[in-house]
Amino acid sequence: GQLQARPLGDGWQVAAGTRLSGGVLGAGALRIALPPDPVDAAVNLVLHDDGRLEVERLAWRDAGTLELEAAFELQPTELAPLRRLHAKVASATMPQALARYASGLLAQQGLAGLALKGELAAEMDVGEDGVVRQLAFHTDGLDLREPASGIAFEGLRGGLDWAETGERPATALGWKTGRVGDVVVPATSARWQSRAGALHLVGDLRAPMLGGELRLSNTVLVPLAQAPDADRIVSDF
Repeated sequence: GQLQARPLGDGWQVAAGTRLSGGVLGAGALRIALPPDPVDAAVNLVLHDDGRLEVERLAWRDAGTLELEAAFELQPTELAPLRRLHAKVASATMPQALARYASGLLAQQGLAGLALKGELAAEMDVGEDGVVRQLAFHTDGLDLREPASGIAFEGLRGGLDWAETGERPATALGWKTGRVGDVVVPATSARWQSRAGALHLVGDLRAPMLGGELRLSNTVLVPLAQAPDADRIVSDF
């Protein structure tokens, strides 16, 4: 690989390009299991004298699993070292990418049971307190299970655009089969809009069921509710 470094204020500015394989990269509770095949990485960062890392740009290519660009800050001495993050994922293949790169972060968000299978592109912002502030994704084929909220969908197509505050544009998401709690949702599609940290169903969702019709209205999902007893799903049937 290549490495360039120069003094900068209270630390060093570093630019590097390398290939990594095998072993584990770690900072606090954050762990990344490197695959046996080489991963191409390029990074521009500032290493402060107190150990804090400000990564201005990270380009990461784990062929067939994860390709992304990110900027973030780490305090490696802390148990939850991630201070902030902006990541744009050009492509991710699940479940490999989830297991290698995101299991620790999802566990911090109360989503340790999240299971994904398929491919997607995504963008995410994490605030200085380590809490996810914005998350958007698009997929042409993905299966999802999240036991804590009772959500399970197969054959997802389309995307969602969620933010902790404000409003985001409405997006369409369809699926082959789905379940919300004890309710089976047949193949259909729906439009969702993020408002103040909750995903609101735009209009009604109608699907044939048991010789009749299932109709969901006024449906609200709160994917990252902080209180353990908070409602994650509210809907009228």
